[in-house]
Amino acid sequence: MSDNPDVTAHAVIATRTVTDKTARDGRLEIGDRSGAMLGSVNGLAVELKGIVAPARVDRFDCDCRDDHRHFYVESDAFKRLPIGTVVALRFDAGQGRIIVEPRR
Repeated sequence: MSDNPDVTAHAVIATRTVTDKTARDGRLEIGDRSGAMLGSVNGLAVELKGIVAPARVDRFDCDCRDDHRHFYVESDAFKRLPIGTVVALRFDAGQGRIIVEPRR
């Protein structure tokens, strides 16, 4: 799992491995800075293999270790990703869209 702290146009904001949990809930975790920035994007979408689907950023306030939060991008499109696939999430600021790039 890796996060890019410098979120800019066309930047890879995270690299994640799809788990069985992703297949059920359609969520992939992203870093704090990416979550804060993407949460303000109106009409956020994801693009996966040429198909565009609505997306949203969800924040979960956690107290498991200390006072912190987790951010997730949520989209039904993620439920179609095969478990075990490594994906890069790249933000296209011009289109307000997260491009999902399988990295297998």
